[in-house]
Amino acid sequence: MILIRAICAAAALIILSVTGQVSGQSPVSASAIDPELIKNAKAVVRLYDAKLTISSLSSASLKVTRVVTIMNEPGRRESVYFGIDDKFVTYKFNNLVIYDKEGKKVKNFGALDLEPVITFSGSTLYSDVHYKSLDPAYRTYPFTAEISYTIDFKGYFYLPDWVVGEDYNVSTEKAVFSVITPSGYNLRFLEQNIPVTAAIREENGDTFYEWRLENVKALEKEQFSPDIDQISPAVFLAPGSFEIAGWKGSTSTWTDYGKFIADLNRGRNILPVSVTEKVREIVSHTADTSEIIRELYQMMQEKTRYVSVQIGIGGWQPIEATKVEETSYGDCKALSNYMKSLLDIAGIKSHYALIMAGADAPELLKVFPSNQFNHAILCVPRGQDTIWLECTSQRIPFNYLGSFTDDRYSLLITEKGGELVRTRKYGAEQNRLVRKAVVTIDHTGNGNASIKTNHSSYFYDNMMQVLTGDYEDQKRLLTESIAIPGFTLSGFKVSQPDKAIPLITEELDIKMSGYGSVMTDRIILPLNLMNRIPKLPAPNSARGSEVILRREKLLIDTIVYTLPAGYSVTSSLNPVILDSPFGSYNATIAVTGDKLIYIRRQLIKKGKFKAADYPLLIEYNNSVATADLVKVVLKKV
Repeated sequence: MILIRAICAAAALIILSVTGQVSGQSPVSASAIDPELIKNAKAVVRLYDAKLTISSLSSASLKVTRVVTIMNEPGRRESVYFGIDDKFVTYKFNNLVIYDKEGKKVKNFGALDLEPVITFSGSTLYSDVHYKSLDPAYRTYPFTAEISYTIDFKGYFYLPDWVVGEDYNVSTEKAVFSVITPSGYNLRFLEQNIPVTAAIREENGDTFYEWRLENVKALEKEQFSPDIDQISPAVFLAPGSFEIAGWKGSTSTWTDYGKFIADLNRGRNILPVSVTEKVREIVSHTADTSEIIRELYQMMQEKTRYVSVQIGIGGWQPIEATKVEETSYGDCKALSNYMKSLLDIAGIKSHYALIMAGADAPELLKVFPSNQFNHAILCVPRGQDTIWLECTSQRIPFNYLGSFTDDRYSLLITEKGGELVRTRKYGAEQNRLVRKAVVTIDHTGNGNASIKTNHSSYFYDNMMQVLTGDYEDQKRLLTESIAIPGFTLSGFKVSQPDKAIPLITEELDIKMSGYGSVMTDRIILPLNLMNRIPKLPAPNSARGSEVILRREKLLIDTIVYTLPAGYSVTSSLNPVILDSPFGSYNATIAVTGDKLIYIRRQLIKKGKFKAADYPLLIEYNNSVATADLVKVVLKKV
C-alpha cells in the first residue's frame, strides 16, 4: 500500500485492532471477515496502519503494520516481506507472524530469518542497493500474516505514497495513514478516489494528518483499464522543500523541481579536448543541423553501452560526461547527459528530460509536481520538428522513442527550471502491421504459404526481441506467435532493412496440414490466415473503470490464395464494413481465375471512454471476431 517512487518495495506490517470481531473469536480468524470482502479476493487486508513522521527537511521515518489474510495460492505473495537498504533508505524489519485460519499463532519470524535477494541484471555494473526478503512459505489456506517494519529516510526528495488496494483482488477491512510534521512544514498531498479528506490538527508544535478507510472491496482486473494506482483510493505525498546529500530543493512547482535536477546535473558536461575536436570536425562538414545531430547520435551509440549504476545520489544524478567517455558506459541519466554534452560542443541547444517509461505507464499527475519519473531521455527543440533521443539503445533509430516513452508528459530541464512537454504521438501512419501472404491450397486441403510482414513503430517494438535473438530463439518466438493449426515453419528470416527506420520485416515459409476441411466434393477454406482476434466475454458485473485504448494502430492483411485445380468458389463473397468510436474494420473478397484475394483492414483508435461504453466495445470487438472467422466453400467442378 505504501509506494515509494523510484524504489520498488513490497508493503507489509503488529495487530492493533481489527474490525469484525466476534465474541470468543480471534480477531484474525478468517471466519470473522465480512463475506462481501471475500468476494473475488485472493487476500484481505485486515489492518493496514502506516505512520509517517517527518522530523526535518532531510529526515523522516515510516512505521508500518500490516495484517493480511491470504485466501488462496494467488494471494500468497501478500505474505512475503521485501526490504531495501541504500545510502538514503533503511528498512528495519521487526517481525512476521503466521496465524492459521482460526487465528492461532503457528509461526514467528525475526530479523535472523531474512535472506538477501540478488536482483542485479546483466546491465547492472554496480549498486549500493541491498535487498532482503522473507517468505514464510506457509501453504495452508486461509491463513493470516502479520508483518511490521520501519523505514528510515536519511535525506529525501520524494515521500511514500499511500495506495489502498495496490493490487487486484485484494480487499481491505481497515486502513489508517497518518503523517506527523513539524508545525509550518509544507506537506503537499493529493487525494484520489477517497470519500473522506484528511483530518488535520495542531498539537504540541506538530501538525497531524490522518486518513481512514474501511471495507474497501477488491478490484477485479478489467480489460483496457487504467493503471490500478489511478483507480484505487490513494494519497500521494510530496515535500514542499527538502534536502538530500547536501542538495536542497522544492517540489512546489514543476519549475522548482526542475531546478533541483538542474543542480544535480550542473558541471557534469565537460568532455576531453579530443572529443571536442571530433565534434567540431563533424560540424565543419555540414550546415544541416539535423544531420549534425544524427551524426553525433550515431557516434554516441557506437561509443557507449547501457549499464545501470546505483551508488548514493547516483540513483538520480548522472555520471560525468568525462567518465562516460573514458569507460564507454552509463545508465539512462549518464548517456542522456553525455549526448547533451556532445550537442553543447556543437552549439546545439538540448534539454535533459525525465519521463515515466513503460508501454503501459500510468498518466503523469500533471497537477501534482513530484517525483513521478523512472527514466531520462533527451529533447532537442526544433519547433514542429522537435527531435527526441533515446540514449540507452545501440539499435534504436534516430529520433524514435517508441512505445517505451511515446505520447506522455516529460519534464524538460531548462535554464529556467522544469517544463512539462508531451513526447511524440505515433498514429496509424506509423503504428502499422502490413502483411502479404501467397498461399497455395491443394485438393486435400493442405497448403504452402509464403508470408511477408512489415512491423512498424509499435509493432517494431514488439518484434525487437525476435530481431535480436539467435536462430533458436527466433524460431521459438516465431513458432509461438503463429496460430495456424497443423503448421510447420519450414523457413524464416527476420531483418531490419534500414537501421534508420523503425521497421522490421518478417518473412515466413509455412507448410499447413489440413488447413482446408475436405468434405466429399467440397473444401471449406478459412480466409483470415494469421490475424484473428478473440471474442471478449460479457462482464460478470457493471464495469468499474473507464476504458483506455492507448494507441492508434493499423493492421492490413492481403492474402492471395491459389485454389486447387478443378475447384471454384460457390459461397457468397459479401464485404464486411464495421465502424465505431473504437475503430473501423473492413474485409473484402475477390476471385479472379484460380486466385482468391482476401483483404482485411483494421484500424484501432486511441481514446478514453466511459465505463458505460464497454458493452459497445464488446459488441464491436465481437463483430470483428465473427468477421475474422470468414470461410468460403470451394466446390469441385
